[in-house]
Amino acid sequence: MKARARARPRADRRAQILAAAEKVVARNGYTSTSMKDIAEEAGVAQALLHYYFESKDELLTEVVLAIDNEVHQEWKAAVAAIDDPLRRIAVGLDTAAAKCAERPEFFQLLADLQTAGFTNPAVRARMRQLSDRFLEDVVAEVESIAAAMPVPPPLPARALASAITGSIDGIALQAVLRDESPVESFQALKAMILGFAAMSYLAAGEEPPLERLFELLAPAI
Repeated sequence: MKARARARPRADRRAQILAAAEKVVARNGYTSTSMKDIAEEAGVAQALLHYYFESKDELLTEVVLAIDNEVHQEWKAAVAAIDDPLRRIAVGLDTAAAKCAERPEFFQLLADLQTAGFTNPAVRARMRQLSDRFLEDVVAEVESIAAAMPVPPPLPARALASAITGSIDGIALQAVLRDESPVESFQALKAMILGFAAMSYLAAGEEPPLERLFELLAPAI
């Protein structure tokens, strides 16, 4: 067992436990992770974990929310300075593909906790919160891109955003289940979304920028 860490402020101790839990679940998987394992990784008494978190599911839910916040910030930073709507689409999806390939354990844990949410109302509420934030962020992104296109899309932003978020989650889950890279599937999704965006030019009586669209099909990051 690791040596017990010295007393820390409450926020630091909580962050220490979350970091330890992330390491353990990445190494052992959701089912094989116990509060005892996490306490040993963090170098604290198991009772201290229960002071901050009522259960393993609650603790690992907080781990998912912390990683999701990291993923969210990286996506925002990647597209922040991009005005070209087509390039924003490409870079946004390439960022998602890179993160999915880099952190498969996050998406595995996310899937495990979504399953746990069917029987645990507290976990379900937190997973719904995460899902809602993802959806609202993509709705805002779709609205921003639509405003920069020659003609707005014929479907509501929320419907498009729901289809996009569902596709991203589905690709990530399939990659975990099959133990394969999600990159090609994300490229296919990007091709479909860029193809849909090209309809805006046709609706405006303009030629779609085919050369640029083909260039954007390659990974941008």
